[in-house]
Amino acid sequence: MSFETIWEEKGIYWKYKGILTGDDLLQSNMSIYGDSRFDKLRYQLIDMLDVESFDFDTEAMEEVTAMDEGASQTNPRLIVAVVATHVQAKRIVELYETTTGGAPWETELFESVEEARAWITSKFGIAFE
Repeated sequence: MSFETIWEEKGIYWKYKGILTGDDLLQSNMSIYGDSRFDKLRYQLIDMLDVESFDFDTEAMEEVTAMDEGASQTNPRLIVAVVATHVQAKRIVELYETTTGGAPWETELFESVEEARAWITSKFGIAFE
């Protein structure tokens, strides 16, 4: 497993590292979508700064997007902040949006966690320590 899931007061923070696989993406989604706290979340903060390489295909991304589209029916208020500087990570965000025909939740790409948290704050007034 190359990710860590951190529950924050109003959101989820995923820290991915090493080789990111399609199974990692699916497992990280499943770890929160079945949790009773999911409906109260306001954001997902996806940190890919420590990802060295990516090992998944379009089929895995289609599974992830199908899960997200289903989850967006129970929590349509969620926003997604993706933090990445790696060119391949940025392409994955584009693939995600292409696969869904537009992400089920508002999704933005940032180059630092601080920028992502500032965006989340601007949307919901959430203060981070």
